[in-house]
Amino acid sequence: MHILMTGANGFIGLHLLRRLVRDGHTVTCLVRDRGRVPVSAAGGRAWRADLLDPATLAGLPADLDAVFHLAGGGRVSTVTEAGMADLRRLNVETTRNLLAALPQPPRKLLLFSSVSAQGVRDGVVVREDTACEPRSPHEIAKYESEREAETWCAARGVPLAILRPAQVYGPGDVASEIPTMLRLLRLGAFPIFGTGENLMVPLIHVSDVVEMAVRVLNLAFVGTRRFGLTGRQYSVAETASIFAAAVGRRSGWLRVPKRLAHTAAAGFESLSALAGTQPPLSRARIDNMTAQRVYDSSASQRELGFAPARDLADGIRETYAWYQATGTRGLGRQLAEYYPIALAEGEGVGTAYEYLAKWRVIHKFLPSVRRMLIAGLPEKYGCSLDFAALACGLEVELVVVDEREEALLRFRQALQRARLSPQLTLRQVALGQIAALREPPFDLALSCEVVQRLDETARRGFVGDLARVARRIALFAPNAGNRAHATRSHLASLSLDDISSLMTLAGLTLEDAGFVDMPPFPPGLTLSQAKREHVKQARWQGPALAALQLFCRAEGSLPRAAKRPFAHIVYAVGRVDRT
Repeated sequence: MHILMTGANGFIGLHLLRRLVRDGHTVTCLVRDRGRVPVSAAGGRAWRADLLDPATLAGLPADLDAVFHLAGGGRVSTVTEAGMADLRRLNVETTRNLLAALPQPPRKLLLFSSVSAQGVRDGVVVREDTACEPRSPHEIAKYESEREAETWCAARGVPLAILRPAQVYGPGDVASEIPTMLRLLRLGAFPIFGTGENLMVPLIHVSDVVEMAVRVLNLAFVGTRRFGLTGRQYSVAETASIFAAAVGRRSGWLRVPKRLAHTAAAGFESLSALAGTQPPLSRARIDNMTAQRVYDSSASQRELGFAPARDLADGIRETYAWYQATGTRGLGRQLAEYYPIALAEGEGVGTAYEYLAKWRVIHKFLPSVRRMLIAGLPEKYGCSLDFAALACGLEVELVVVDEREEALLRFRQALQRARLSPQLTLRQVALGQIAALREPPFDLALSCEVVQRLDETARRGFVGDLARVARRIALFAPNAGNRAHATRSHLASLSLDDISSLMTLAGLTLEDAGFVDMPPFPPGLTLSQAKREHVKQARWQGPALAALQLFCRAEGSLPRAAKRPFAHIVYAVGRVDRT
C-alpha cells in the first residue's frame, strides 16, 4: 500500500512507521524538517510540510490507499483559554488543513484520537459506542478533531477508523507523564490523591497499539468505525507499586487526602489566574486522578482478533531502561549502575566515573538509535561495556568490531560477568576495513581509546570509513592536555584540535567536542581485586558514589579551558549529512 502519515516523528508514529515499512508498505511522511533522522532512518519518505500552513501542503500524493493521521499536540492538563486555543490549533485545525489538501479521497482514513474524546466518566463503563461527553479543553479538542474527520469522510464515502488509545507507554515516550511519575517514585515523592484504590486510565504498550492499528488498516469496513485501544486496568496504588519496583523501590509514594489536594489546587488556580499562567495542579485534574475510570474494549479486540499482550511490569522495566539510557526527564544513568560493570571488566570506580562522563556526552543523541557500532575496543582501560549497557537499555542491535581476537574474547567474557545480553554481533575486522562491512547504516558509531593507537594517515582513513557506514560518530581518546594522565597511562594522546579535525576532514558536521572525565582523585589510582570487593561492600559506598555523581554533573558546567589540563578524555561527535 501507499500510505500517507502525519506525526511520524512522534512517539507512536515512529513505532508505527517502522512496522509499516517492515510490512512492505510505501509510507510518505509529512514532516516540518525533512532532515530529521528518525523518519528517514525508519525507511519513510520525508515530505516537507507544515499542517498549520496550507500553502506547504500543495501537491500531496494522490491515489493513496490509506492516510494515518497522528499529528496533534497541546498541553493535556491545561485549563486556560490560551491552552484551549492551542489545542484546537494543533488538533482540529491541522486535521481540517490535511483533509482539505488531499488531491483526492484516500481509500481509508485512520485517525488517532484518544479515550479523552469521550470525557472522564466516573464509575461509568466506557465502551466504543459510549456517547462522548468532553469537558476539559483536551477532551473537547480531541472530540472536535473526530467530528472534522467524520464530516469530511461521510461527504465523500471514505471509510473512517477512529482509534482511541488510552495511556500509551514504551521506549520513545518523552512527552507523557510516565517519566515524571517514575522520577518522583525514584525520589520517594509520588503523590497519590485520595485512597488510590480507584481504577486509573489503562496503560497500553506502544507495540500493542501498533499491532492493533495495523489490524485496523487491513480490516475491510464502510462508514465510520471506532476502536478502543486499552489494556488491563490497575488501581492507582497498584500502578504505583509496579512502577516503584521498576525503579528499584519497595514504595515511593505519598498519600495526600483529596480534600487537602483540592484546597492546594484552588490556591494554585487563584495565583495562576493573577499571574496569567497555567496552574501546576487544578481541581479538575485532581477529580480526574481520583475518578473511577472503567473501560471495556472487548468488542474491538474480538473484531481485530488481538488483545493487548504486553505485561505492564515487564513493559515499564523496559521503558525505564530506555529512559535511563537516554536521560529522559532526569531519569539518567547513575554511577552506582556503572560500578558493577567496571568491576566485571577488572576495573574500578575510576572507570565507572569515566563511563558516566561519556554517557553525559552522548545521551542526547541516543533516542533515535536503532543500530549501534562499537568501532574498535579500548587499548588499555576496560572493554567498552558502557556502550554495551546502553545497547541493552535501548534494546538495539549492537555490532562490535576489532582486529584483535583476544580483545573480542575479553569483551565477551566481561559481558558474561556483567550479565549483559545485548543483541550482539562480534566481528574480527581490521580497523582499516570497516567500510567493507556491507551493513545497513548504523545510527551511531562509538569508538573509545582507539584512534590514538593509529598513525595520522590511518586515523583519517578510519574516521572516513566510519562516515561511510554510520550516520553519527562519537570519538573518545586520551587527552594530550593532561600530561600527568598521559605519563601514567603510557598511551598516545590527542588534542581537541586533533580529534575535531578528524571529523571535519572526513566531511562530518561537528556537533560537539570538548573534555570529560575529571574524577577527584589522582590519575593512575588502582586497587587490588580484594580492595575493590571491600569498597563494593562498604557502608559508605552509596553516599560516596552519590557524591561522585554530583561531581560529574558539576564537571559539565566548567569551561573548556579549566578542563583541558585535568580531563582524562578528549572527545568529538560528528554527524554525517547525506543528500
